Amino acid sequence: MHEHESQKILKEPQFASRPHKVLKLQNISMQECREYIYTELQNKNASMLAGEITKKHIKDIYRLSNGNMRVLKKLLYTSFLLIDYAQKNDKEHYKAFNKCILTMAAIDGGLINA
Repeated sequence: MHEHESQKILKEPQFASRPHKVLKLQNISMQECREYIYTELQNKNASMLAGEITKKHIKDIYRLSNGNMRVLKKLLYTSFLLIDYAQKNDKEHYKAFNKCILTMAAIDGGLINA
């Protein structure tokens, strides 16, 4: 949970008698971002899609997510939903991972104002 949420929740009476520890996680590095994306795609048997994601795409993904894993996952999830839709509906320009797909996912996630 987010830091501001944890402070509020831990003050609730039901948590007063329980021991708790708050761990603050840092944002990931660009290298960790790259490794996460490729590992997840390989685990999902999508190595072909992993081949479409270039270093420039990784930089754009990292820049848009600011290294935040939650935002990174949402951005990728929306991107892959868009690609899946394009493949099922024969939208040729959007069938592969590209800058346009990433931009549409960022707009949908509120990362870019359009």
